[in-house]
Amino acid sequence: MIPPMNNQYLNCWKNSSLALIISFSDHFAVTMTIVNNAGQAVPAFIMLLVTYQIGSLLISAIMNYLNSRVTSVKI
Repeated sequence: MIPPMNNQYLNCWKNSSLALIISFSDHFAVTMTIVNNAGQAVPAFIMLLVTYQIGSLLISAIMNYLNSRVTSVKI
């Protein structure tokens, strides 16, 4: 039960990140404001990528921990 639930959580996380496409103009405006004020575009995009990666790894780690607890056989 845990691996399919893990897939569902990761799909939910992935699909919510795809909602970025819908609000692309808002995110682009914020990024352009950061670029105009700070003069650096790369850190703004890296921050977005790192946030997504941390969320994915966190969900995966929690679900792997739950899976190991459920599937461990104690003799």
